[in-house]
Amino acid sequence: MPNKITFRAIQREFEAGYLFIPATAADKRSVNAFCGDMTGKYVTVTVNSSRGNKTYDQVKTVWGLIEIYFEAQYNRKPTQTESVNMYMSFIQQYADTEQSLIDPSKEVYVTLSNMSKEQAARFIQNIMNDIIVECKLSEGLQCDVKELYEAFIQYKGTLPKDPVDYDKNGVLLNREDWVKMNPCSHASGLTTNLEVAHIVSKGSDEEDRYECWNWLMLTHEEHIGIQHQNGWEEIISLYPHIEGRVKRAREIAGKIDKLNDD
Repeated sequence: MPNKITFRAIQREFEAGYLFIPATAADKRSVNAFCGDMTGKYVTVTVNSSRGNKTYDQVKTVWGLIEIYFEAQYNRKPTQTESVNMYMSFIQQYADTEQSLIDPSKEVYVTLSNMSKEQAARFIQNIMNDIIVECKLSEGLQCDVKELYEAFIQYKGTLPKDPVDYDKNGVLLNREDWVKMNPCSHASGLTTNLEVAHIVSKGSDEEDRYECWNWLMLTHEEHIGIQHQNGWEEIISLYPHIEGRVKRAREIAGKIDKLNDD
């Protein structure tokens, strides 16, 4: 049974106080798994308003992910030296390269302090993917990753284009490569029953159907049960960090008339 969870809820007032009702079926499953046989026991509840106003810090995100990755692997927090060593390992694995100023015949890795925002976004995405796909996370670490992930998605939504939609040469990814770069739901962070959802619908804009800036990775439940049945306003109210990506796609497609038009 997990000892820490994060879930979205709808608040309702009633005579004795307030109820927090799980917002989706997935949230309800999380609560059921957490509660188990805890009837009558006290728990600590932290409540945050979902206004999509999380702050994003590129450097803090990288070091936060490194600490999570290390703890998942070794079941303890890293020392400063271990964090630096893991950072350098990720640099060698995922950072872009550039021509050496000392020996122009050689390439050197671009470190975080010298990365463009596009290079840093792809670097961070790859570390996140390693954690999501390769690491067995405790419930507490899952919550930590989810917080960083949502802030990262929200930040990318403020940019003119999402760097993770493109390769290092600025070419839009094909479907296979884009799916590999997005192994979890942009909304909830879940990794099962995933589907590529079209932001600007296939019926209204066939031309942009195959452009990855027009895609959103969602679970089947989020795609069909929430977005298709209740519209974009509903899913954005549940997951406000995806709003920037949705608006940008509609702006690119020239269909900014209303978010709820599917």
